[in-house]
Amino acid sequence: MNNRFLRYSLDHNRAIRVIFLSEGSIVQGKAVVERLENGKVFLYVLRPPKRYVLEESDVLACDYVRGDDGLE
Repeated sequence: MNNRFLRYSLDHNRAIRVIFLSEGSIVQGKAVVERLENGKVFLYVLRPPKRYVLEESDVLACDYVRGDDGLE
């Protein structure tokens, strides 16, 4: 199910809400997917601005940001 939201962000260059594991901590934020490659997710988190490279299994949940219904 998360793959649908990750692909939406990548294809439409839109931010999504992502909850993921980073260095053993759970992180939540608005992010844009820059690339999906070989089971890895390349994210750019908007606040604070930071890039992450994650395994797909480290992405716990995704959703549209407020005001985005994903119909584009």
